Amino acid sequence: MFIRELRPEEVTVLKDFLYEAIFLPEGVEPPERSIVERPELRIYYEGFGEGKADICMVAEEDGRIVGAAWTRLMKDYGYVDDETPSFAISLYREYRGRGIGTRLMLAMLRKLREEGYARASLAVQKANYAVRMYEKAGFHTVSENAEEYIMVCDLKEEVSGRVAQLFTEESKRILGDNLVGVYLHGSAVMGCFNSGKSDVDLLVVVKEEPTDTVKRAFMDMVVSLNETGPAKGIEMSIVERSVCKPFVYPTPFVLHFSKMHLDRYRNDPEDYIAKMKGTDRDLAAHITVIRARGVCLCGAPIDEVFEEVPKQDYIDSLWHDIADAEGDIADDTMYLTLNLARVLAFLQDGSVLSKKEGGEWGLKNLPEKYHGLLREALSEYRGETPGYDISAAKEYAGAVLSLIRNNMQPQ
Repeated sequence: MFIRELRPEEVTVLKDFLYEAIFLPEGVEPPERSIVERPELRIYYEGFGEGKADICMVAEEDGRIVGAAWTRLMKDYGYVDDETPSFAISLYREYRGRGIGTRLMLAMLRKLREEGYARASLAVQKANYAVRMYEKAGFHTVSENAEEYIMVCDLKEEVSGRVAQLFTEESKRILGDNLVGVYLHGSAVMGCFNSGKSDVDLLVVVKEEPTDTVKRAFMDMVVSLNETGPAKGIEMSIVERSVCKPFVYPTPFVLHFSKMHLDRYRNDPEDYIAKMKGTDRDLAAHITVIRARGVCLCGAPIDEVFEEVPKQDYIDSLWHDIADAEGDIADDTMYLTLNLARVLAFLQDGSVLSKKEGGEWGLKNLPEKYHGLLREALSEYRGETPGYDISAAKEYAGAVLSLIRNNMQPQ
């Protein structure tokens, strides 16, 4: 199952999903399908695509559209004001209860955010099971009447928490008793998450390697959820508990995903499941961050699961990420400028920093001639357009690498 935008030739499906969206309390007979022709319901689909907020995301499985979420600027039951798009969302009954609705909702919220809308609204009957789904997606009640809540989602709120929450719930559902815990690390826990520059970093620990069938279900969930997240999506690994305590380096993993692997999975999921396992030096850095600043989203506490990573393993992990910085910094200037500073910070005073904090440390501890480059890198991290001097960046990389080598213990 994956989520995509509705194509113009598919607009007629909205009538079907509008009918499916009609809430029926227990024991109430469904109305005739002609009910969607009433004027108060036609506004949800008539002329769809002509308005600026006419946006629709659909869930597709095996070539069939199984759910839809769409918005319009309209004076419907969930109307708040003329600038706030109203939601409609529904799934065919046999596809409910699988988290698809929440993923559709998050995909729509991301799309509306990209289009520049400040908030979105909807109306939902108080007895509807979907109230909980809307709350998970970030909606809150702003008014109510005898039968309905009017709910609003602030699109400026952080998306990483919503993605992490849904990832955790779906991990529990798919992995069941095999799940030890889900742990959040990276910028989302270091106070510097940027929806345009950051990914959501997650580590899943299991008792034993899942079967290929379970891996496939898990990957389908991750890929769908990835569509709803920040621009860089989700980066996650699954490891067995036995490699965390005592710590094994390089650390084995049984499944991994990041946005760079998305096409590979979609093109041949069976091959991906069979081959996406091995060892990853980066996991030493991830686990160090989890122990220092991470968040346990569910399961066993961090100290119970993860042994302290030996300093030399962590340094080796960091070194392999920056060893070629002098040649690579022209192509990835922001990342390497900030990362070099945070590696040096760890070696000099033991600080476990984010990239942003590494840049700020560099401004306080590195020669002033590098401050312009560091400020440019920090500005790009905030989403601004930098103006790099690449020759200066290469000089910086060479100088900081030299300092890092001088501070490293013998390999």
